[in-house]
Amino acid sequence: MFVDADPKKPDKKGKIIIGELNGIISERIQKIKKILERAKLKVNISKDIDGWLKTHVAIILGMAGAVYKVDLNTEKLVVDKNLIYLIIRSMKEALKVLESLKITIEPSKYKNFKFYPNFLLHRRFKKFLGSEFATIGLVGHAQAARPEMKALSEGFLKLAEQSSVRLDFLKKILGYI
Repeated sequence: MFVDADPKKPDKKGKIIIGELNGIISERIQKIKKILERAKLKVNISKDIDGWLKTHVAIILGMAGAVYKVDLNTEKLVVDKNLIYLIIRSMKEALKVLESLKITIEPSKYKNFKFYPNFLLHRRFKKFLGSEFATIGLVGHAQAARPEMKALSEGFLKLAEQSSVRLDFLKKILGYI
């Protein structure tokens, strides 16, 4: 859904995204890709890794805040309709920040996120957040990385100050981190 692995195939590994900050597909990045592929990992090279990373942060921060709000309990999260809607609205705000600052939204599937009605996204998020995949990938990471999530949220808010986008939903959900 909104991750690089397939929740229907939990043993299938997601893709690792790598890239150079200058966008060049250098010999070094190609060597790194080959090393990772020899380890049986799937790798994609991004020509705009900065945009990819900022998009990733824009997507994960809302979910991280929500997971902390329910004390890492996804069973509580999937029944909290308002909290799921808060995730969706905060993601839309975060992506709007990137768009307003002319930062590449990558992968490009997130460019269309703003056009999806919230009730439709609610159904998809509820299903995703109730999956074993979310429990392992989202909750497991959140449990081990709260200081990282805090630093990412502070960094993203600092970036967002350069835009004129209102961040009511994002600020609210980041308050749970």
